[in-house]
Amino acid sequence: MPIIMKKEIAFSFSITEQEYKHFFDKHYSTYRIIRYRPYYGMVMILYGLFSFVQEFHNEILSILFIVFGLYFLLSKKVFIYKAMKTYRTNPKYGENISVKITDESIEGHGEGFDLKQCWDRFIVYSEFSEGLMIYAQRNLFYIMPKKVLDKEDIEFIKQIFEKNNLKEIKA
Repeated sequence: MPIIMKKEIAFSFSITEQEYKHFFDKHYSTYRIIRYRPYYGMVMILYGLFSFVQEFHNEILSILFIVFGLYFLLSKKVFIYKAMKTYRTNPKYGENISVKITDESIEGHGEGFDLKQCWDRFIVYSEFSEGLMIYAQRNLFYIMPKKVLDKEDIEFIKQIFEKNNLKEIKA
């Protein structure tokens, strides 16, 4: 990988409701347990239904298996729904965000917030077709849509990630 000698990049963006939903869908896809929950849910539902037809069945236990199976089956959709509810109720979502990235830190400014984080505060990143997400904690991530970045900018950001030992997690 050739070394790109940029000192900083700056860009502005706003996130639409659909993009916000897509980023959260990708975020929850990085959780292995959530990714496999539908399969666990189907097994639990089938076990609950099967236990109803057995000669010595326990109705309460069967109902619990079916209810928890439905929860496991639908949990990712519920989490995304809750995230979208937050998006719709907060008027600051969807407003313009200005970002500046240097070798040392990332800065973000928007309506009602200012952010400056050094790269050593981040733990992992995720890349997919619509953008990059960098994680400061397991459930705290920052979004960088690729629609506002060119290939050189993405390479520069990836070199910063590599320099700071950020590992990529697959969505």
